[in-house]
Amino acid sequence: MSGGRPAAWILGVVLLSAIVIAVPAGRRPFWSSDEARYALLGQDVLERGQWLVARLRDQPYLNKPQLFFWTVALVSLPFGQVTEATAAIPPVIASLVGVLGVMAIGQLLWGWWTGVVAGLVLVTTPFHFEMSHQVLPDLMLNAWLVWALYWLLRAQRSGWGVGPLLVFYGCLT
Repeated sequence: MSGGRPAAWILGVVLLSAIVIAVPAGRRPFWSSDEARYALLGQDVLERGQWLVARLRDQPYLNKPQLFFWTVALVSLPFGQVTEATAAIPPVIASLVGVLGVMAIGQLLWGWWTGVVAGLVLVTTPFHFEMSHQVLPDLMLNAWLVWALYWLLRAQRSGWGVGPLLVFYGCLT
């Protein structure tokens, strides 16, 4: 099928993705020690106001990239504390950004209809759905890598233009 309005289909997939991913988010307690660790790191940033290096049990936490728990802290800032609901927002947003990236790659390589189908496939994949509800940095990393691939493809198609390459390297960074 190649007919119809591309914008309507794309918007439909984005809205469906938002519903599928966001409705159950934040409705369960942290299941693993990893989830609790990222919530505690975000809470530490909020309490101490030290955004550069978070601490866990009074020790600097330098194990993983800090962007994820910075995002958890930033989303929780208006509420003054990290909760299951506020900590679930960054993975949901990262999941949606990843779906948009997959759709963009599909559209770039094979057309808008392929992008729509690729987005639907990703959002209905059980592992992606499950990961979008865990307070872990995996989907944020995935989203950055998907968009890095998109911009690398754009750079290649533009004769290795500087602009797309800069965005590619920015996504990798």
